[in-house]
Amino acid sequence: TKVTIGMLKLTEEQAAICASQAQVLIARAFAGTGKTSTLRAFAGARSGRRILYVAFNKAIQQEAAGKFPGHVTCRTSHALAYAAVGRQYGEVPNKLLPDIRPYHIQRHLARSLRDIPVGAHNLYCGRVIETVKKFIVSRDPALSSEHVVLGNSPVERGFEQSQIEQDARRVWELMQSRQSDVPMLHDGYLKLYQ
Repeated sequence: TKVTIGMLKLTEEQAAICASQAQVLIARAFAGTGKTSTLRAFAGARSGRRILYVAFNKAIQQEAAGKFPGHVTCRTSHALAYAAVGRQYGEVPNKLLPDIRPYHIQRHLARSLRDIPVGAHNLYCGRVIETVKKFIVSRDPALSSEHVVLGNSPVERGFEQSQIEQDARRVWELMQSRQSDVPMLHDGYLKLYQ
């Protein structure tokens, strides 16, 4: 059965979502099931209220901005995080970068690197960086041993998991410090916002 709201024909499930007065409403939907149409109808039924549409990426945000009425603000999660937290890193020259490389952190890990063959320094630093990145895209509130990334190459057998975890925590602290030369990543300030 179809229900019409404005110009949109909705299923009973979509209409129920639009009619809901719940403070928190969660609707699970698969690709191609009419999520955007449902949200447009939801917004249309609430023309007197300000609504925030949070999009996964810039392309989706821009597309949504063209489809929704003026009382709906369309933003990416990174844009919200940047306004709340990330801007402070953007104000520091060379602090906010799209990626972090081993050369950014090597001097900060000198103590750990002294027992590792020189030819494996970049690999070790890379594992520390991967550990930090795995943490910042997780839902976890703290970096732990579960985030440690280790390969199985012969040289990595000499890497201590607990040392990588400790070094990753140090790098994460340095990323957060505006006085440090270790870059902050876009996913890093998103993690802080989380």
